[in-house]
Amino acid sequence: MLTNAGAETVIARNDRIGVDTAVEASAADKTFDIILMDMMMPVLDGYGATRELRTLGYSGPIIAVTANALCGDREKCLEAGCSGFVAKPSIDARCFP
Repeated sequence: MLTNAGAETVIARNDRIGVDTAVEASAADKTFDIILMDMMMPVLDGYGATRELRTLGYSGPIIAVTANALCGDREKCLEAGCSGFVAKPSIDARCFP
């Protein structure tokens, strides 16, 4: 969808690769406009990847994208260092007024 809308995208097969790619891009002064972070990726989950990026000084926006949309999940993502939160289709509407 993003590519069809004209955005240039980079896809990482797991969050470990995502962290490395973001760090390399920053070192080359080519910081991403936004990172859409899948919180349930293999190898290194999105929570750990986000914490690592923030520890390394990455200041760009990181948006959590997850099917975990129960009470407290948004806060967990924000506490890990995400800038925002997007739930995949199923959410608990009681938690997101």
